[in-house]
Amino acid sequence: MLINDDGWLMNTSEPPLTADILRERMVATYRDTPIDVLLWSIGGGQIHLYETSVGEKFGDGWDPSVFNDSQLRQYQNIRSMISAGEGPLAALTRIAHEEGIRFFPSVRINNHYDVDYDAPSFSRMRREHPEWRIGYGQELTPNSIEWGIRDGLNFAVPQVREYIISLVCELFEDFNTDGVEMDFQRHPGMFNIDSGFSSRHLITDMVTRIRQRMNYENTQHQREIKLAVRVPETIADCERLGIDITKWIDDGLIDILIVGGGFIPFDMRIEDFVEAAQGTGIRVYGCIESLRPASGLKTIAGIASRIWDSGADGLYLFNYFGRSIDWKQRVLKRISSPDSLIGVDKRFEIDHADRVIGSGNITGSFRHGLPPLQLPSTLHPGADGPTLDIRVTDETSCSRKVTLRLRLERFLSNDSIDMRINGTGVRTDSASLTATSWSEPIQSVITSDGDTAPHEVDARFNWNRWPWYYEDIADPATVLEVPVDETCISHGVNTVQLSLSRVTDSTDPVILRDVCLLYTSPSPRDATLSRM
Repeated sequence: MLINDDGWLMNTSEPPLTADILRERMVATYRDTPIDVLLWSIGGGQIHLYETSVGEKFGDGWDPSVFNDSQLRQYQNIRSMISAGEGPLAALTRIAHEEGIRFFPSVRINNHYDVDYDAPSFSRMRREHPEWRIGYGQELTPNSIEWGIRDGLNFAVPQVREYIISLVCELFEDFNTDGVEMDFQRHPGMFNIDSGFSSRHLITDMVTRIRQRMNYENTQHQREIKLAVRVPETIADCERLGIDITKWIDDGLIDILIVGGGFIPFDMRIEDFVEAAQGTGIRVYGCIESLRPASGLKTIAGIASRIWDSGADGLYLFNYFGRSIDWKQRVLKRISSPDSLIGVDKRFEIDHADRVIGSGNITGSFRHGLPPLQLPSTLHPGADGPTLDIRVTDETSCSRKVTLRLRLERFLSNDSIDMRINGTGVRTDSASLTATSWSEPIQSVITSDGDTAPHEVDARFNWNRWPWYYEDIADPATVLEVPVDETCISHGVNTVQLSLSRVTDSTDPVILRDVCLLYTSPSPRDATLSRM
């Protein structure tokens, strides 16, 4: 199991940050857990959080008086550790090894955050070389995908690729790291959207040169440094964005392949990556992302089951660094293998595009990396509805209670839905219709009196703090719940057919937002995992 840390301590810990704090609040939180590798984000947007000689450290060339509180903490913490004789990257590498965990710095290959051009977090490279940015000289429609990635670096520019090569190689040539992650998924988009496929040879050349230098380092110094890459959810989308992943596999350019950003964990095509890597020695991991949608424990268990069932070698967790020690010890052990998930309550979903809607750069970039999805869909009165695929990987030997849940919009009181699973009709006489039961866990904080309160009260640290707590919040929605006979569901892909019947003259369609199958048992193996 791999887990990523996004560098949150650099801007949330009161200066001076020390190695002891890094150990206590980050690395040591994985004691007695199945985590094998800790990955640490070195920064983003070509502004870095460590003692680099290649890149720009946060605050270089800036008067600290212009920083806000978070930026000032980050600026002071980076420099206080370097001045003390051991920078953040060297300290984390040493601490991880002392704690028995392998350590990989993580390089976000491109960043598409919304950042003002004159802000300290907008890199000098992008400011001084606007012609190196993807959208340079183009008239773009606001909030389009092209608009969202316009300020990212354009990897058609040789200087951009040379910079990434130098940065990645510094991380294993100058530091005692166990490997490096090249994260192409945070955020997707290296070229103009219509030229990624035709430019994929440029990225392959870049990765090849990094691999050659890594091989040399391994040979000369008897090391076993690994190269990990994180890529979009399908091979087709990798190629569309300029990532020739099958060639990287065939040529042995990588050691670890991490699939997905966690946005569509149920519908990602991880099986295709597993098949492509079969017999090569390359290890394949599936991504689970805390914020979209895997906050609830049943959903986490369902995604983990789906990944293990694909034949993947392990799990990669993103944005879980802030969970409590108790959570890490309890939940990570439970999802760490197919056997440990037997009897655990699970939620299997059909993924939907609504997880990445809205305006802004980051939304556009994430949309850029996703394939077309099944949801949302529409149900028209009197017409055949959609046939949807939902993958189920729960163990068939256990007696389970199965519930089909549909989240609907514009559903009228006299409407009814005919349902069929794998061609078998589903009885709806026991169905229930509610208006407030589609609940989603949201991040909370513990107040001084021990109660939970919505996360927004902790605005000083935004969402970057430790530990995190969650509580279930009912999101108003029309939810149809139907008990399902488990025997009509098979292991693997199942078809769900829906059609809408209406007694009124209204021709407005019903919008189908969410579909899930909830697997529960009267005596779950771990009662703590049955909550949420």
